[in-house]
Amino acid sequence: MIIVGLVSAIAVAQPEAGGVRLDYQADARCSDEKAFVAEVHARSPRIRVSQDAARLLVVRITRAFGSGASKMAGRIELHEVDGTTTERTVSGASCEEVVSALGLVTALALDPTASSPSSTVNGSAPSLTATATTSSSAVPQHPHDDDDDATKPLAERRWSFGAGGGGEVVIGASPDPLFAVPVFFEATRAVGEHVGLGAGIRFERAGETSLMSGTGADFTWTVGALDLCLVLRSGRVRFNTCVRSHAGAIDAHGEGVVPERTATRPWVDLGVAVALRLRVAGPVFVEAQGYVGVPLVQDRFFLEPNDTVFQASFLTGHAGAGVGFEIW
Repeated sequence: MIIVGLVSAIAVAQPEAGGVRLDYQADARCSDEKAFVAEVHARSPRIRVSQDAARLLVVRITRAFGSGASKMAGRIELHEVDGTTTERTVSGASCEEVVSALGLVTALALDPTASSPSSTVNGSAPSLTATATTSSSAVPQHPHDDDDDATKPLAERRWSFGAGGGGEVVIGASPDPLFAVPVFFEATRAVGEHVGLGAGIRFERAGETSLMSGTGADFTWTVGALDLCLVLRSGRVRFNTCVRSHAGAIDAHGEGVVPERTATRPWVDLGVAVALRLRVAGPVFVEAQGYVGVPLVQDRFFLEPNDTVFQASFLTGHAGAGVGFEIW
């Protein structure tokens, strides 16, 4: 039994099923256009598919992004001559289920007398959910205009937003490794089924004391960072490759020396960060990340007369893990 939930009524159909132009695109693993038309005709042979028809039927079938490898999603949009647009979306565990369900809702949209076949595949009926919306305007809408993000696969929801924190080790920003606790905020724009573009900001602060024979300095590293990322996603896994730049300051305070002087110097670096993320429950994820950068300011800190305590190295490195959440 196919369960179809209707959010709003379909546009009033003509007394007799008329013609419709078909714009059909499906995942490579799914049935082709002829198989879809056969599903429609199985419910109503009176429906005519013709490239000369005035009405346009748009059909899209894709993998439901972020919902597991076998989850599929489908959408139809019926563009009437008067500018009325009707949309329905379905989701199912396989291409066959989605194509079958779209065939049914298409037939009902074009011919109210259409019927659903009583037989099912392998003796059991697919389990599907579907939603429908109807809109109208003076001009027929583009297939992606005014989409309701809450009813679409994640690949088509356009924007997602995340935040989180964690712990990482920073090497090269002070004489000894620093332990920092970064927090971050991000936004991602989907540009394909598995590809997105993202931007984020990070904040972190860490300090340590470097002493040798009772003399040395306290170092405090305080920075913010900007990320510009290419995002690859599949199911629950997300991989980020980002250009990142830190900007902030290093505060150094002499220890065990007289006079005890303090210096504050800028810190700016530029590098590449990568992160591997796994969603573990709902919007919650864990990730591991690393960064390699080049300091653009390489100051030397010394005790008078000329005893070097620290000089920024040519490369810096970060490695750590974190937890966060992503909403869409």
